Amino acid sequence: MPRPAIGAETARLFARNGWRVGASDVNSAALAALQQECGADRLSVHVADVRDRAAVASALREFTSLSGGRLDALFANAGVLFMGPDETITPAQKDLLVDVNVKA
Repeated sequence: MPRPAIGAETARLFARNGWRVGASDVNSAALAALQQECGADRLSVHVADVRDRAAVASALREFTSLSGGRLDALFANAGVLFMGPDETITPAQKDLLVDVNVKA
């Protein structure tokens, strides 16, 4: 059984407690589902890849413009994980892991 993602669970918690939440991810379908669950009045979605600094800055500007320029808290949460013997993890997966978990 898949475990809930930390970022999505945090967004749900904040939205349930009346916060205006901006959620960002590369997966637009997951964002749309989360927005439908939380309500568009509570959660705005912003597709961005954390490896792209300009896209992250744009998503943040977009959210703050929707919230009247106000930002009370930022929960930056992104990560990928590949498990197994080293030879089973591809070079592309290793690059993604470092790019997201370390550099982004």
